[in-house]
Amino acid sequence: MRTLTLYALLMAFGLLRPITALAGESSFEAGIGFGGEYNDNVKETAHNKKTDFITHIKPKLSFSHQGGRITMQGTYRGDYQFYTQGNAQDDYMHYLNLSLSAEVVENLFFIDIMEDLQPVYTNPARGDVIEGDTMTDMVNRNTFVVSPYFRLHFSDRTDARFGYRFTDLRYSEGEGRHTFIPGLDGEYDFNSRVSLQHALFAEINHALTDRLSLTAGMDVIRYDVEKTQPGEEDQSLTRYRAYAGGIWEAAEGVVVKVQGGPSYSMRDKGDSKVQPYLNSSVAWQVGRSEFGLSYNIDYYDDPRTGGNSQRTSYGGWWRKSFDRSELRLGLSYNNYDRSDSTDEYFRPSFSYRYDLTERLKATVSATAELSQGSARYGDTYYANAGLQYELDEKSWVGITYRRKTVDSGSNGRAYDINRVMLEVYFGF
Repeated sequence: MRTLTLYALLMAFGLLRPITALAGESSFEAGIGFGGEYNDNVKETAHNKKTDFITHIKPKLSFSHQGGRITMQGTYRGDYQFYTQGNAQDDYMHYLNLSLSAEVVENLFFIDIMEDLQPVYTNPARGDVIEGDTMTDMVNRNTFVVSPYFRLHFSDRTDARFGYRFTDLRYSEGEGRHTFIPGLDGEYDFNSRVSLQHALFAEINHALTDRLSLTAGMDVIRYDVEKTQPGEEDQSLTRYRAYAGGIWEAAEGVVVKVQGGPSYSMRDKGDSKVQPYLNSSVAWQVGRSEFGLSYNIDYYDDPRTGGNSQRTSYGGWWRKSFDRSELRLGLSYNNYDRSDSTDEYFRPSFSYRYDLTERLKATVSATAELSQGSARYGDTYYANAGLQYELDEKSWVGITYRRKTVDSGSNGRAYDINRVMLEVYFGF
């Protein structure tokens, strides 16, 4: 199966005109950016470093429609990279998110469809991709979901939904840089670590008060993971999960969310286990300050094996707004428990923005990714600084400096990268 990105993008362009003709509210935005970047270590090596100048072309497209019985929205961002001196292969990055929700039978039967394409780290313990990171140790993930379900309204405060959800999850073949145009300059397929997931679910929700809503449900999920090598360990499994929780507005500006319960997993290879599931967070706002805490225990797919294992995450952040600036501090911890090892990462971070004038803004940020656990990959440090001048409400010009430093860890690889990019973006 070839990547759906370009085809989905072309379909999105083709559908824009009929979408805007539908009853309801529709919006469409597009833009394109151009950039020139200097990179002093395009191969990301400790020795024999190669420099290069990179031309970036960054298209952007977004649309939304809400009206009648249909809600649609989509966003695409691309980054096409041309290496002037040929010290690295021309590359591209795609970010695509498309969703459609249709009310097929009024107040009763619905269908949700979603497709998401984005780069992810090959090690799921690392969490979300750090902004501006290079494609080393990354792979592209495409997720397609279709879910027909019924919704029953028992009263103004109580409703239930039950249905089926199909998920097609797959990764691009190979890591890091890849061929430039899929199907034209070499083959670029999403045929690696394919996981087909079938789920039955049921959930009931009840608004106990204006500030407290309760929920309870259960689901059964079947994971069919395709093997890529003969004799490879079977990662397919069936999982049963029950949960309960709620959302509580404890006070003005304070919101608490909790949902959790037990999950029972049976792998086709014969073993089984019972593990907890938890998704919890609290957020509150005091004046110009915002705070947040989270604690989650859930299952995440592993691009390296196609398996699905438990990840425990803790996080906290604080954001403070001033008259002409904003400061944000964050700290997260991820623990990914595989069958043969445990990966752990701490990630402290900070960012600061200062408005020099109404149109000229300066930013600085830093993130440390500290590796712990039995799989020692080494620590990575990121530092960024930039200036951006707004030409109008949708257009800007800016310059950004990025530095990435990787220590050796157990793999013996240590290097650093310095990148400077001047870019301009026009929105319309």
